[in-house]
Amino acid sequence: MTDFRAALALCLVVLLSLVAQPLGAQPVRAQDARFGDANMAVALYADGAPVAGEEWMLALRFRPSAPEWHGYYANPGDAGQGMDLTLDLPDGWTMGEPIYPVPERLVIAGLMNHIYEGDYTVLVPVRVGSDAAALDAPLTGFVAYLACTDRICVPQDARLEATRGGDFDRWRAEVAPLLDREGGFEIVGETLRVAIPLPADLALSDPHIFVRQSDLGGGARVDYAAPQRFVRKGNLLVADIPLAGAAPEGSGLASLSGIIGFGDGEGLRFDAVPQSISIDGAMPLASEAELPSLWLLILASFAGGLLLNIMPCVFPILSLKALALAKAGGDERAARHDALAYMAGVVLACAVLGALVMTLRAAGQQVGWAFQLQELPISSACSNCPASPFRAGGRVRADPSPPASSPPLSRRRAPGRSWRSLLARLWCSLRWRAWRSSWRWASGWRCPSSQSVSCPGFDGCYRAPAPGSRGFAPGWPCPWG
Repeated sequence: MTDFRAALALCLVVLLSLVAQPLGAQPVRAQDARFGDANMAVALYADGAPVAGEEWMLALRFRPSAPEWHGYYANPGDAGQGMDLTLDLPDGWTMGEPIYPVPERLVIAGLMNHIYEGDYTVLVPVRVGSDAAALDAPLTGFVAYLACTDRICVPQDARLEATRGGDFDRWRAEVAPLLDREGGFEIVGETLRVAIPLPADLALSDPHIFVRQSDLGGGARVDYAAPQRFVRKGNLLVADIPLAGAAPEGSGLASLSGIIGFGDGEGLRFDAVPQSISIDGAMPLASEAELPSLWLLILASFAGGLLLNIMPCVFPILSLKALALAKAGGDERAARHDALAYMAGVVLACAVLGALVMTLRAAGQQVGWAFQLQELPISSACSNCPASPFRAGGRVRADPSPPASSPPLSRRRAPGRSWRSLLARLWCSLRWRAWRSSWRWASGWRCPSSQSVSCPGFDGCYRAPAPGSRGFAPGWPCPWG
């Protein structure tokens, strides 16, 4: 029994000597590679020799074997895996946080990934200890990462040995530079609000924030595929980033970091600290990258007005309006004059309403066009009104005289949604485009009613019937029956 205990104690001593590191000994060397780097090769470079007490820059250069392979940012997004790097550093030497280029966004099946396509470089700063001679051999290390295509992902790893050389000037220019001022952040419900100090005159075509932290505390994380909303407040860019689940109060997130991308591979790194962020008076940011051309916007606005004429609340009364404009067989010139005046009144009213909405939004008010008609109580009240055309069996008394200005907003239910999205996209730097679209939209809306009086045979179509006759007199085929 004594021999068994002695043998067991000897085994424990041997095991502890294998897994434990004696005080003052060199760090344990990283493990050997298991999967290799055939799909995405990696190499470690050193910028010269280390100097005591200074920063020594290393670089990991990734090269995919084929264009379809890609790597990942530190926070890969909804899928993927970030890089896991270990360096065999002497005592007193510390490895800093790896510095990445601006990633790209890849969305597959509703999942967004933060990726790098083609060759890319990750810089790794190392703070050298007081004894630079402690590294008496080339620096070694181990890295594990993931290489993926649109169909498959393959784990990769490699045993590293630093080589002096490499194009560090170009690699430093490829990574995102760090802002010289700290930003702020706060979590409001299920939204992460980040404020980044940027000059007000900096053009931003397609901004997007890549948050480095995958866990924001309490299990909350960024909803990567959800759209991010940006507003400007002087020299401050504020982003509202949706979260997948609300973070509990006191989650303890002491700092936030990441990259804000501007599009085309440009961007900046930022660090942020907790603070209260107010967006009163902030202006929505218009993304030029998402906007079509001006003429396409005008054409779409005009087409939206044309489509309004086939809405159930408009189409049935087109014939009544045209008949009223025709003056029951009166003077054609006077009818055309009245039709143009009616169209001008509608266009002017829509232009004034569009300018009013944009002015209120510029003052920070959350207003839109026909938004009240999307509320359930209001739509229910409209449908239950005895005089409502939406009520089954309801009877509407049509006034044949044309209104002096545009019809009620309730008749613009569907285009109201287009209006709100149009104003939201065009508001900040393209307000004059939005205003021009407003009267173009109105022009398309009233164009058929106004132009119908100019069509050949209009008088024949809508000539008043003779006493004792039925219906309209024969003439130009009536488009409304």
